[in-house]
Amino acid sequence: MSGNRGNLPPNQSGLRMEMHLGSMKWNTPIKINPLPDLINHRDQLLSIGSCFAEQMSLFFQKRKIRVLSNPSGIVYNPLSIAHLLENLLEERTVSREDLFFRDGLYHHYQFHGSYSGTDADTIVKKMNTSLESAFTQLRSSRFLILTLGTSWVYREKKKEEVVANCHKVPNKQFDKEWVSPAVLYKSLLKAFKALQQLKPDIKIIITVSPVRHLRDGAVENSRSKAALLLTAAYLQDSLPDIVFYFPSYELMMDELRDYRFYGQDLVHPSVVATDYIMRRFAEAAFDSETRNLLNRTEDLVRAVEHRPFNPDTEEHQRFRKKQLVLVEELMREYPALDFGEELEYFGGKY
Repeated sequence: MSGNRGNLPPNQSGLRMEMHLGSMKWNTPIKINPLPDLINHRDQLLSIGSCFAEQMSLFFQKRKIRVLSNPSGIVYNPLSIAHLLENLLEERTVSREDLFFRDGLYHHYQFHGSYSGTDADTIVKKMNTSLESAFTQLRSSRFLILTLGTSWVYREKKKEEVVANCHKVPNKQFDKEWVSPAVLYKSLLKAFKALQQLKPDIKIIITVSPVRHLRDGAVENSRSKAALLLTAAYLQDSLPDIVFYFPSYELMMDELRDYRFYGQDLVHPSVVATDYIMRRFAEAAFDSETRNLLNRTEDLVRAVEHRPFNPDTEEHQRFRKKQLVLVEELMREYPALDFGEELEYFGGKY
C-alpha cells in the first residue's frame, strides 16, 4: 500500500494504468444507424414534446430547417402528446368554455403558461391561430419528431383529465400518477395509427429527453425514463416502417457522462451538450445536401450570436460586410430559404 502511494494502481495484469492511457477510451461511443428515409431541408417538420424539443427546434430553425415546434407550448408527458396529436388530426379548436380563471389570468390546462392572459377572447384567438398553423403543418410534414420528457402525469380531480400544465393550481386539486409503458404505448399507438391513415408516408422520430426530472426524485426519474424508453421500443416494434428512435438520452448518459456537460442547475444539458446531440441527430437523420446546408450556415449562426463590444469600429464594419457577402451567397444557393432576418441584421445598424 505505502509503496504505491501517489501513483496509479497496477491493473490485474501487473502493468501500471498509465501505460495504457494512450489507448484508453474516455466515453462509451454510441453507434447510431442512419434513418432509412433521410430529411431534406425542403421538408416540413413538426416537433412536439418537452423543453428539449424546443432546444432541438431552435437549433434547426437557426440553420434554416423548416420546423414548427409545440403549437400548444411545451408538453412533457406522452398522454398529453397523444391528446394533442388527436386534436390536430381532428382539427379541434378551443373556446372560452375550455378556459379557467386564476390569479387574474385565463388559462387552459392543455396549453403552456405562455398562452395565458387577462383577456379570454384574445388568448382563445392566440391558441386557435397556433393550432391552425399546426393543422396545416401536420398535413404538409413528412416527419414528426416527438420528445418524451416524463411518464409522471397530473390528473385534475374534478374532470379526471390528465393536464399538460398545472398553472400553479394547488396540488390538492390533482392526483399525481406514474403511467406504465403499456398505457403510454396504447395511447400513442392509437394516435400514430390515425396519423398513418391520414399520411401513409409519415415518419415519426421518437427521442427521450436527456433532461433529468429530479424534482420527482432520483429513483422516480429513473423509473420514469425507463417507462419512456420501453414505450418507444414497443412503438418501434409495432410500427417499424414509420417509427424510429434517436438516442438523445443515451448520448447524454453515456457519451457525455460528466457534469461539465450540464447547465448550472445540473439537470439540463449545457449548450455544448445540446449542440453535440443535435449534430449527432443531423448525421443520422439529414441527407448530404442538408448536412452541407448546416455546415454552410454554421459561421452565420455564430456571427448572429456574436455581440460586439464596440459595433462602430472599422473592424466590426468589415465583419458585417463579410457576413453580408455570406448571406447573399446563401440566398443565391438556396433561393427557397428565408435569410431576411440575417440580411437585415447585418445590413442595418444594431
